[in-house]
Amino acid sequence: MAVFKFNKNYRDKELKREVKANEPVEMTVKRADEVVKNIRNQSNKFKGYEDFEYERLDKDEEKTPDDNFDREAAKKRLEELGVEFKGNAKNETLKNLLEEHEQPEAEENVGDGK
Repeated sequence: MAVFKFNKNYRDKELKREVKANEPVEMTVKRADEVVKNIRNQSNKFKGYEDFEYERLDKDEEKTPDDNFDREAAKKRLEELGVEFKGNAKNETLKNLLEEHEQPEAEENVGDGK
């Protein structure tokens, strides 16, 4: 889900309420695109809605890089450890794999009877 604001008031059939202009609303990108398309298709009935559009409010938050995380070094270390992962894995996934596979060996051998 993402957070959007629309530039004009509209009645949302799925939310079953009026959404005010500039009010933050949570929905999928697909749904926001659908709303804009539907409203613009009716702009001949509702004057002033030809330029109906949205602005995504949470986009910058999602793209904020983790300054303390070296993605390439993490991928190299996982390869050294023999851990398989997708090349396009998210940073969080890479971090979790590193934490999981860099456990001290004594812990890995617990319970094997040796």
